[in-house]
Amino acid sequence: MNRFLHRPDYLRVAAGFTIGGKASCWLTSDQLIIVEEFHATESYRRFELRDLQAVLLYQTRMGQVAAWLLLLGTILFGVSTWLVARSDGSSAALALNAGVAALLGVSLVLHLARGPMARIELRTAVQTLVVPGVYRWRPGLKLFQALEQAVRGVQSEPEPEAGEPRMDANGRE
Repeated sequence: MNRFLHRPDYLRVAAGFTIGGKASCWLTSDQLIIVEEFHATESYRRFELRDLQAVLLYQTRMGQVAAWLLLLGTILFGVSTWLVARSDGSSAALALNAGVAALLGVSLVLHLARGPMARIELRTAVQTLVVPGVYRWRPGLKLFQALEQAVRGVQSEPEPEAGEPRMDANGRE
């Protein structure tokens, strides 16, 4: 369990599972901390918000591929169940085919209910990181919006004093 859970100045903005364990993203006033947990170890990556150059959120095709594969499996095992039932096959084969068809069908419904799959990337001057544990659009959007607000607050230009001219990046008024 990571040490940020009981600190009020750390806000957990995303959490999820990876192939090897769990991951979570914590936002402070000037940093994003990504914690990856694997068995009894934790690894931390810190990103200064002022160093972030881009935060990208985009949908992936992996969700569509998974949905089509689940649908195909559901149809194949459903047809197999129908053929076994029609041919007076063994009850074990009927139960197995019907069980697999039902399991794939329920998996398909749950997959579609969770929404589209997505990735979120952080880019700095020296690296690009795909944020681990965020694979769906809604959690990715939540993280994106929290980061956008925090980064704008850190990277925003200070307002010029009253009476001072506004300058652009080249020093012109």
